[in-house]
Parts: sequence; C-alpha cells; structure tokens
Amino acid sequence: MSPEDKGHRLLQRGEFDGGHGRYAYYDAVPNLGVMIELLEFDSDKEAQPKQV
Repeated sequence: MSPEDKGHRLLQRGEFDGGHGRYAYYDAVPNLGVMIELLEFDSDKEAQPKQV
C-alpha cells in the first residue's frame, strides 16, 4: 500500500547520485502533522551478509 493510498499527496520525486537512488516527499501534515521523505538506494537492493 502506498502513501497515496492512505491519502498523503505526493509533492516531489526524483533520482539522485547519478540515478543510483530515488526519493519522494509526501504531505502527511493534514493527517499526521509531518512531512514524509522516502529514500531508496540501489545498494540496499543487494544481498546483505548475515550477522551472527
């Protein structure tokens, strides 16, 4: 379920770091009193080593 499905309006989205990441800002001020920033890094999509 996306933030838009919850009624939060998308304000801006785009790419950064030469296209190796994405961002989005959602206006949740009317419902939650906060602005939401989402970041996604391509490096986070790689398998991470298990911690012992």
